[in-house]
Amino acid sequence: MHTNDKHVLFFDIDGVLLEPIGYRKATVDTIENFFQDCGVDQINILEEEIAAFESQGITSEWDIIPLYILTWLEVNSHAQRDQQSALNWQKLIETQKISRENHVSNLDLILQSGQFLLKDMSPSNSFAMLFADKVLSKKYFPNMANQQWAIHELLNKQAGSFSTGLIKEFQKKIHGTKINSQDDENNRLFSNDSYLKMYDRRLIDVENSAYLHKINVVDGIAMAAMTARPSQVSELDSYGQIVPFNYPETETGLELAGLGFLPVAGFGEIQLVSLLTDLNEQKIRKPAYLHAVIALFRALCIPMRETLDFISSQLDSDRLFINLLEVDNPYFRELLTNQEIIHLHVFEDSSVGIRAVRGLQSLFYRNGIYAVVHAYGISQDERKIQALRNENACIYPSINQAIISCKEIIC
Repeated sequence: MHTNDKHVLFFDIDGVLLEPIGYRKATVDTIENFFQDCGVDQINILEEEIAAFESQGITSEWDIIPLYILTWLEVNSHAQRDQQSALNWQKLIETQKISRENHVSNLDLILQSGQFLLKDMSPSNSFAMLFADKVLSKKYFPNMANQQWAIHELLNKQAGSFSTGLIKEFQKKIHGTKINSQDDENNRLFSNDSYLKMYDRRLIDVENSAYLHKINVVDGIAMAAMTARPSQVSELDSYGQIVPFNYPETETGLELAGLGFLPVAGFGEIQLVSLLTDLNEQKIRKPAYLHAVIALFRALCIPMRETLDFISSQLDSDRLFINLLEVDNPYFRELLTNQEIIHLHVFEDSSVGIRAVRGLQSLFYRNGIYAVVHAYGISQDERKIQALRNENACIYPSINQAIISCKEIIC
């Protein structure tokens, strides 16, 4: 390694720093509650089914929950193709002749549809928008083809009160909000305790947390959390903007991992950039390179307001190129001064973050700056491992083994 080399570390949280048991349990409980309300009890949600979504790059629970419900309804439906449309969810179970026992796994359909999404996904569309198309729904969901209202409610999150309620129930589990029967048509109470605090498990050793703190604070190596978790944006007051999901889920996770000092590029920051630039959030969130740009600025301790002012001055809906040489900040100038190579280290359990950092690498190249990516793929799930290998990631069973390899490059 050359002495003038610079290093920046990007960390995903779920599956890397933490085992996201809280998110997983909230996902499963939300799906189970939906089917219980429809009169279907004891569905068997397999861990490998949820992991299959993530292996295809579908990592948001807001996508996983409705897509899981739809794929499950499809494979367990025994209705005739010309079956008339049902009027409500309870009636749909009867109309589609869905058994209340002997359920079939929807793993194969998840993988099939996920491969389609991975191929045809564009930054301007969400997974739900793709599947909400009638032609596509008939292709992948022929048994549910006559229940267009159901597909619409499940997948168009902004449209129906049902879908909004589905995600709202998930969020209440995550944040531990207790509601009373006047607020909930199903008379369901939620625990005062957050699922994240009750169930998430730390994966990074105390020694490695201390090591990262040391090289960050003492040695000045830049690093940040790059995640799709909601995050709390402290700079909101200076903009007068309202971020709908300004929740400290990222900060809660980092504290549990012993990395509360890490700067954050989470969903709160993404939403604020979206509000100020009029860019669709899908064009900002990983695998989009802009997520890595925000994480880079946060890692360099560039204030969020300065970050947002620069990005908004560079971007519009038709121009996604950022001229890094125009960044007027001493921390950024130090990164570029007298450096021989910029090393971008990304720790991920799915492909999307690696793709975002490779996009940042390409941006450096276009600005005449030489950068290399070190991709640490962290997983023991075979499907995830294959997806990570497709991104040329080195595979490690845990973050702790990955940090050992990272030390050899940095030291």
